[in-house]
Amino acid sequence: MEIDYGKIWKEANSFAVSLTEREKIKKMSKKEASAYAASAHLWEDGKRRASGIRIEPEETVLEIGAGPGIISFELAAKAKHVTAIEPALGMIEFFKEESKKRNIQNVDTVQSFWEDYKIEKKYDVVVSSLSLITDDISLFLRKMDEASQKRAYIHWFATESAWEEQGRIVTGITGIPNSARLPKIDIVFNILYGMNIFPEIRLLKGTAFDRIYESKKEALNALKKIYSITTDAYDDELLRYIDKNYDYKDSKYIYYDKTKFAELMWEKK
Repeated sequence: MEIDYGKIWKEANSFAVSLTEREKIKKMSKKEASAYAASAHLWEDGKRRASGIRIEPEETVLEIGAGPGIISFELAAKAKHVTAIEPALGMIEFFKEESKKRNIQNVDTVQSFWEDYKIEKKYDVVVSSLSLITDDISLFLRKMDEASQKRAYIHWFATESAWEEQGRIVTGITGIPNSARLPKIDIVFNILYGMNIFPEIRLLKGTAFDRIYESKKEALNALKKIYSITTDAYDDELLRYIDKNYDYKDSKYIYYDKTKFAELMWEKK
C-alpha cells in the first residue's frame, strides 16, 4: 500500500504559515533579528554543523532560510559564493550588516520564501538548515533537488523537540491546549525515497538549544510567553515545575534541550 507522506507531513504540521503570517515574517524588524542572533551559542552550533557540510573552494552554494547567517558565513569561508534565501527583511538587514563586519564579500541575499523562489540557475550545493517550515514538503524537496548540481543537505528534527515535550507538560498543568508540533526527518527521508533519492543520514552531535535564565521569574515569564499563558492563575504550579525540571547552576536557571537533530545528504546522479 502506498503511503502519502506529503499528506502526513501536512496533517502533522501545526506550523503552517498563513498569508497574514507570511506578511508578518517578511516585515520582521532588524531589532527582532538582532535579538534572535544575540546568543553566542547559536553561532557556535552553526559553526559546528557547517563543518560537516562538504564544500569545495570552487563550488557555489544556495542556502534556504539563512536567517541572520548562522551557518552562511561558515559556508562562505569554504565556497566560491553563497546565495542566501531568506523571507524576513530584518534577518536580511542583519545578515548584510554582519557580512560587512566580517568582511565577507562572496555572499548575496534574496528576500523570498523558498516556495516562491524562481530557480534561474543551478548551484553546486543546496542547504536547508532547520528551515523546513512549509505546508508542501514535496514541492520544497523537489525544488532543492532541481536547484542542486552536486549535493544537498538538510538539518532537521530527529525526535520530539524539547519545546514540544514541555508543551505537553504545560498543557497538563494549565489545561490550555498547545498544538505546536513539527513533522520529523523520517517523513522527509521517505518522501525523498519516493522521489528515487536515497539520502545518507547522520545524527548531529552536540546540537542543542538550552534556555538559560537569570532568575526564576524570568524563566516563568518566558514559559508563559512561549505557551501563550495570559493568566497568573497557574504561576505557583509552573514555578514548582521549574524548580523540579530546570537546573539551577551559577545563579541561573537552565532548561536543557535534549532534542536530537539529524542531517540528510544526497548526491546527484
